[in-house]
This record gives sequence, C-alpha cells and structure tokens, in this order.
Amino acid sequence: MKRAQQLMNSISNTYTRAGVALTMTTMLLPSLAHATKTSLDPMDLNKDQSGGKTVGEVLGNVDTTARQTGTLMVSLAMLAGFFIMAISLYALWKAGKDEREKPMPAIIGLVVGGLMAGIFSIMFIIRNSIVGSGA
Repeated sequence: MKRAQQLMNSISNTYTRAGVALTMTTMLLPSLAHATKTSLDPMDLNKDQSGGKTVGEVLGNVDTTARQTGTLMVSLAMLAGFFIMAISLYALWKAGKDEREKPMPAIIGLVVGGLMAGIFSIMFIIRNSIVGSGA
C-alpha cells in the first residue's frame, strides 16, 4: 500500500514538473519568435529620413502639439477641481451625519475645488472664443 502511494506521488510530481516546464516553454516561444521578427535593419546615414519636411513644418507641428498639451492640462485641472468638489461634498455629508467630524476641511475642499473648476473652465472658454480651438 505504501509503495503504491509513493508511486502515485512520484507520478504526480513528474506530471506537475512537466506541466510547469510546458507552461514556461509556451511562454518563452512567442518572445523568441518576436525577437527574430523585430531585428533592426541597417540604416543608411546618407538617406533623407525627414520625408522632405521643412523647418517651418516641424515648428508648426511643435506649435500644434504645445496647444494640444495646454488644452489637456487645462482640462485635467478642471476635472481635478470637479473631483475635489465631489470628495468634499461627500466629506461634508459625512460630517453632517457624525457629530465628531468637523466640516471645515470639507468646506475648504469645496472652495479650492470650486476655484479650480471655475478658473480653468473660464480659461478654457476664453481661449476657445478668442484664440480659436486648442487643436
């Protein structure tokens, strides 16, 4: 009986090791196949890599990217203000239910979040109406 148990344990251990080895092999093969596909081609240093772009076109692209980055930053700051306001409203509601909590941090959060949301919303509206779209 004991010998049969040892044989079963041995078979189980071998089966587990084979499964682990097979799993590791199947995880390794795609990375090896990908490494052979993505080998770097030699680069000709005398060839024009810009595609015929002028300095003006490159600077125009930089200007467009800067405008889009500004729009993204203003939008993220505005969303952060609304998020701070939502958290502060929850904290104010929680302070109203519990007498031990003070509502002052929630009120400060409402003011700060409201100012962030309001100022950046106004900046966004003014920039889009005077300067044009941010793109």
